[in-house]
Amino acid sequence: MIYNFRNKKIFSLILLLFCHHCLGKAFLWGEPTPWGVELIGGKESQLKLKLGTRLHLVGKHDSNVVSGSPKTRDSQDFYLRRTRFQLDMRLRDRFRVYMDIRNDSSNLGDTGEGQFNIGDGYLSVENFLGHRSQTLLIGRAKVDVSRTATVSSARILFVDRPAIADEASQFVNHNRRASNLTFKGVYPFFSIRASVGDGIQKSGFQDAKGNDLSSGQIFRQRPMVGAKLRFYPFSEMGDQKLSETYFGERSVFSVGVGAFHLGGVEYKTGNSSQIRQLQRSLLNLELTWVYRQWSLMGEYFDFNGVIQDFSALNLVEGDSRGGYLQTQYLLSQFFMLAPFIRFESWDRFQSAAGYRQNSYLIGINWYLQGENIRLSAAYAKTKRGSGLWVPDGR
Repeated sequence: MIYNFRNKKIFSLILLLFCHHCLGKAFLWGEPTPWGVELIGGKESQLKLKLGTRLHLVGKHDSNVVSGSPKTRDSQDFYLRRTRFQLDMRLRDRFRVYMDIRNDSSNLGDTGEGQFNIGDGYLSVENFLGHRSQTLLIGRAKVDVSRTATVSSARILFVDRPAIADEASQFVNHNRRASNLTFKGVYPFFSIRASVGDGIQKSGFQDAKGNDLSSGQIFRQRPMVGAKLRFYPFSEMGDQKLSETYFGERSVFSVGVGAFHLGGVEYKTGNSSQIRQLQRSLLNLELTWVYRQWSLMGEYFDFNGVIQDFSALNLVEGDSRGGYLQTQYLLSQFFMLAPFIRFESWDRFQSAAGYRQNSYLIGINWYLQGENIRLSAAYAKTKRGSGLWVPDGR
């Protein structure tokens, strides 16, 4: 269970229970197992089916300090951050259908029960064009705009991804998985993931202050196009199944570069009848270095086509840049504990002062059963420039 404390920021605490007899390299609750239950047809059947669920309960306490006032606003919340039903079906040797139905962040704040919707949902054609290292994904598969956003939430360093990676997930393609056609190729020293698909939605179309289009509207847009190349200069240190924690089982070294473009976005804000046009591009650079129990990962983002403030009558367009760096060390001989640190620096609008956002996260993970079950304790602090503050001090 996770308890988040926010003092203009985030403070997350998960109670760590220690036992004197769990010292050792093995996971206290056994080795991690693959998700789901496999249902296999008859011996001659070419259909294989796997079903599974994911449930993640969060308890949170917020303490918000109002700017210029000694008062604080405290609140508590319990909600389901992840609620999913997963289905994985394989047809013959080459075809796979994967889908999950989700109701994430149900009862968060005053949102009520929420609604179920499709998360990932795609047809995978393996051995594409006669090459077993090539795959074609059709439907709602992740667009690799960010490494940490592409890694499954079960394998990320901490339950909350960096804020700048969350922005990249919405910048050119809604929630990084709007309907698309994606080609994946995995080769000895590099991999490629190229996508063409739908673009953004107004709920994720945010200005530099973090406000979305609200009562505005997006009328039309061109297809999003982009690709991510990931290089593995050392063949024995490849990384085909992305993760942020490898439990000291292998060493990994990779560098990546991604470029994405979305053109012809025609939209209007809620306080103006004028239809405006916007083009957006995103550049992403990444580095991953894992040596036994130690890991170092970082990403850099360059956003072009950022609106300073949707509420202004004269909209100003500019750029945004920043990145994060994180490291973790697994104490494999001491409870499988893993202390970690993450630092994030983000200039949300470079053409104006007061839009810099810096944050750091310090914590520790306790892996009870690998990626399946873990407990975490963390403290996070965020400092925002004067241009990012709103009147109620949030």
